[in-house]
Amino acid sequence: MSKAPRVLPLYDRFVRNSRYCDANKYAEWKSIRTPDNRSCRVLNCQNIDSLDGNFIIPDNSL
Repeated sequence: MSKAPRVLPLYDRFVRNSRYCDANKYAEWKSIRTPDNRSCRVLNCQNIDSLDGNFIIPDNSL
């Protein structure tokens, strides 16, 4: 009898604005699926390095 592999739950951090992110991160919009909505927009902390040289850091807020 073989056991099914144990899958750990994955979590992510969603914030109100960039002030809740680490100093090298900013809040960017992301769509997630919820039990009652196929596409719920939330803010998620992203690395500033992902801006690809853009000097303006987005100031997204709820």
